[in-house]
Amino acid sequence: MDALTQVLESTHLDSSPSQHPEQLLFNPSPDSNLAQHALDNIPRYLFRIVSPKSDGQTDAEWVRSKAATLKTYSSRKDIFANLNPENRKVVACTLNRHLRWWPKDDFHDNFVSWTSSLLFALQFIYYRHQSTKDGSALHDIRLYVVDTTRFPRGTFLRDLDLIDAFCGFDVSEPPGKNLRDFRKLRNGHTWYFGEYLSQGSLRIAGKHQCISASSLFQDRLLYRLQPLFPDIQIRADDGPRWAREVVRFREQFMCASLSGDEIRNRFAALGDIMRLIDRKWKFPLAVHFAGLIGPRAEDEGAATLGDFFRCEDIQAEIERVTLSELHLIAPDTMPELTRAKEIVHDVYIDFLARRADEFARQAEMLVCHLRTEHVAELEHAFPVAGSKQIMYTLLAKTLLSQFGQLRAACESVVDAYAFGRVIGHSLQSVMGSIRP
Repeated sequence: MDALTQVLESTHLDSSPSQHPEQLLFNPSPDSNLAQHALDNIPRYLFRIVSPKSDGQTDAEWVRSKAATLKTYSSRKDIFANLNPENRKVVACTLNRHLRWWPKDDFHDNFVSWTSSLLFALQFIYYRHQSTKDGSALHDIRLYVVDTTRFPRGTFLRDLDLIDAFCGFDVSEPPGKNLRDFRKLRNGHTWYFGEYLSQGSLRIAGKHQCISASSLFQDRLLYRLQPLFPDIQIRADDGPRWAREVVRFREQFMCASLSGDEIRNRFAALGDIMRLIDRKWKFPLAVHFAGLIGPRAEDEGAATLGDFFRCEDIQAEIERVTLSELHLIAPDTMPELTRAKEIVHDVYIDFLARRADEFARQAEMLVCHLRTEHVAELEHAFPVAGSKQIMYTLLAKTLLSQFGQLRAACESVVDAYAFGRVIGHSLQSVMGSIRP
């Protein structure tokens, strides 16, 4: 441990400013052992719960690690810088202690934790509020959501990718408590919670949504959304639980069979939650909250979901953000995200189907105006001989060419529907072929 501490102290000597003062990027070298696509394996939206007793500092402008709050030299240094064997051991030990919530001793923790699971974040509110180690009032606990596309590549990394890169260098802990053992836990079916890490200081101004925990529990909002969220004022006999509560929730919420009235009531609660959220954040957060309601429903349930996501505020965002841009990463071990991803697909299918119907009706209306009598009127407008006859011939050829393109576009749309490949821009191409 003394040797590692000496190495740690030596890492504090680099005080050069970051090239990106608003964030400290992960910048792995080819020999860093980091997976090739790790920097791109980042969900669009990440969550973080903060109380006055959280490590580091978080406000409307910045999220800072504990080391950054203390203004240590190491807080401005990327963990991948100068990766000699001893520095790898320091990073491995610090990462293991950070992920396990252990005391850091002489190791300055420069990591900040985020999660892709709204469920995991909400359960952390219970833990923060009920724990004797924290006990913060609900109005002092906040849920932060960031849009990771607003930050440069390398701002965030998945915990498992970092664990894989450094687990072979954690020699400070005995077997059963080192980073390699923690990797086994995370790779299991039960105890994975979508954790991601940033480092140092991160400027989030204009790139986040903040919601007070007290507003989520006002008028029993979370309970009305999903009764598996208990009364937060009732503390379990064996103390506050966090990870175990997430596991319990996952085991139960996808098994429920809901009536039409139950689904309508839960979406009414979701509507009340959306009133707490700024317009541009409503669609993604509605998807994540709706993912906690329960399994996919038929008939009435599907209609209720469809009606909810057709509201004006959400539709505006659906038109602005494509399906691929949402980048919802939903492993099988996280059913709350699997359900959210199903909802996203259902919502986009409904959106594209309604848009296709609108385009088809417009196309039909425009084609109906192209009657043969219009061609006859056009023919009478030109003399049968002379230079104007040539103009008519050229015009007719141009129109025939456009009609041919229209026919081809219509046939491509018919083929796409016949084979189940409904593509929104196909109908737009039809409209482009026949617009005056």
